[in-house]
Amino acid sequence: QLTPHYGAAAQMLLLQLEMLAAVERTGEEPVLVIGAGIPASWVSQPMRVRHIPTRLGTVDWGWDGQRMRVVVRGPRCAIRLGPAFPSGTSIDASFEAGGAL
Repeated sequence: QLTPHYGAAAQMLLLQLEMLAAVERTGEEPVLVIGAGIPASWVSQPMRVRHIPTRLGTVDWGWDGQRMRVVVRGPRCAIRLGPAFPSGTSIDASFEAGGAL
């Protein structure tokens, strides 16, 4: 029986979480990127994720096939969708009081 090293397992989990929601800090202000690691084949189906921890706070999002709805429990920030989502997709974002990690 093989058991992965705990460090490797933790890195894998963090990578999986980042494919769903991640904070990009390449510019002056941080940008929340939703679904950067989502394969294009998934976009044809509705998706919903909840309680994804990020450096800006906890994120929930839902995709209905045409519109993205995002709830951030943390400070207001810019939001961008990953490359699999159609350009020009509408993003309905709301921000609630909450703490960043």
